[in-house]
Amino acid sequence: MVHSTNTGALTLGYANSRPPPARGRVTSSRRPWPRPGVVAAVVAGAIGWLLLGCSGLVWTIAFTADQRPLVLALAVFALGFVAPSVLATVVAYRIEEQQGRADDD
Repeated sequence: MVHSTNTGALTLGYANSRPPPARGRVTSSRRPWPRPGVVAAVVAGAIGWLLLGCSGLVWTIAFTADQRPLVLALAVFALGFVAPSVLATVVAYRIEEQQGRADDD
């Protein structure tokens, strides 16, 4: 929360790790943008992974009649799809954080 001097009210304040550059000063990004082909491949892979996971979940629920095999199938689904997805997301965020810290140095 940030105290506003104009109204005396508390407002939400967001930390800006990279303040705007001084006037007249040109900054350049040291990190190049990825090529459009790489971005398209990552997006296509992510959509394919989601379709595979969603179809696997629907298939598991639709074709499992008993409760015990359904629990086993959902556990396999969680370990085979959800866990790798969460792990990949965590790794991607860690890499992004490290690159951001390297740019600050």
